[in-house]
Amino acid sequence: MNHLVNLGVAGFRMDACEFLFAFWEHIKPEDLRIIFGSVKPLSSENGFPQGSRHFFFQQVIEVDVEAIKRQENIVLGTITKFSYSIQLGQLLTACLSMMDNVQEIV
Repeated sequence: MNHLVNLGVAGFRMDACEFLFAFWEHIKPEDLRIIFGSVKPLSSENGFPQGSRHFFFQQVIEVDVEAIKRQENIVLGTITKFSYSIQLGQLLTACLSMMDNVQEIV
């Protein structure tokens, strides 16, 4: 990650972190905190203000059988909830459906 920071990367997405914890039981959220903390600050040579830190976000599916819940990962960075895209898709489908009905009325 430090090499990527040298290249100007300012953020990292950690995909399916809860599975990392589920498959390797000896790995805990605290281990990711150590890894994230070891990434050096962003470089002012790449246009970032002095001392700027990188942005971490994690994708979490969050089903009932997961070993680690979303709340346990929040302290490590922003969380993107996998089901959000499903819920958004359902909402958009319903909205588009209503628009079709409006055209029929007019």
